[in-house]
Amino acid sequence: MKKIAFLLALMTVTSLCLASCNDDAGDTTTTTAPAVTTTPATTTTKTPPPVITPQPTEDEDKAPALADGSKFVLDGDLSEWEGVHTVSVIGEKANDDADYSHKKVTFYGVLSDLGLHLACDAYHDIYIGNSGGEWWTNSNLEFFIGLGSAQKYVFGKGLDQDCGTSGDDVTAKMVTTELTDGPTNYHTITEAFIPMDYLSESDIMYNTIDVGIAWKTLGDLIIGGHGVAGPNGEDEYWVPKGAFPWESAKPIVAPSGIYLPGEYEF
Repeated sequence: MKKIAFLLALMTVTSLCLASCNDDAGDTTTTTAPAVTTTPATTTTKTPPPVITPQPTEDEDKAPALADGSKFVLDGDLSEWEGVHTVSVIGEKANDDADYSHKKVTFYGVLSDLGLHLACDAYHDIYIGNSGGEWWTNSNLEFFIGLGSAQKYVFGKGLDQDCGTSGDDVTAKMVTTELTDGPTNYHTITEAFIPMDYLSESDIMYNTIDVGIAWKTLGDLIIGGHGVAGPNGEDEYWVPKGAFPWESAKPIVAPSGIYLPGEYEF
């Protein structure tokens, strides 16, 4: 009996130990730490801008150097104009009653570092100065500048008087000589100057500027120019053929002279 009691007691103790061990096992919790993801820092490498050395543009390469304006003087002497390109109207004869071959006009023009220089050398039969009327009723040099055809002019006020101009932006000299043994009755040299400050920058391209130009005295006709109002093609408006003053196809004034449309190559 004692032996049986001892075995029962031993079995009870063993059961208690197993239960205790199972409880400890159930309380055991395995905790897994969350994974830590580290994003590597991004390094941005900036490439410095390239060093650009300014190069002459195509337009600058094409543009001729402006003329030296200091050589042109308003004095009625055209010697400083020697060698520049000119345009002319040379009188022609239609018949014995319409012979204008003794008349002519030569136009000069140069764009310089100082501005626009113009000149006109006319051999004509009629001179009118101080007419008492509008400027265009006197012998005159008229010109139209740029795309907008800005009108300027120089007109006679008498053989022994200074000429008049269209405004303060135009300075000029007109010298008219009465001829006794020349081909015509009169010879007039007109020089005009417009400073660069009075010229529109948008009108200047490759150091050239468009300028329509004409010489006129009321009633003094010529054949051979652009104007053809008379029955034989004569006109008192002496304009180079192929270039009417206020139209788009004006003569071109460059540092080397004045050219008809199509004559000047950039």
